[in-house]
Amino acid sequence: NDNTASVIVMIMLAHALSGTQPKKTMTFIATTGEEYDKLGAVNYVKNRKKAGTLSNIKYIVNFD
Repeated sequence: NDNTASVIVMIMLAHALSGTQPKKTMTFIATTGEEYDKLGAVNYVKNRKKAGTLSNIKYIVNFD
């Protein structure tokens, strides 16, 4: 249940921050395929590179 617990923590953090107005955009994502060469995370990075927004990422928190 490690993936489920990680997603629950992420949702709880997003909920806790939902009433705030941070200075920067916060994006919460849950990916899959960690056992298969991190397919979800790799795909997300590829899409951010294509969009030219990869360098906008300042911090990453991984709950796995």
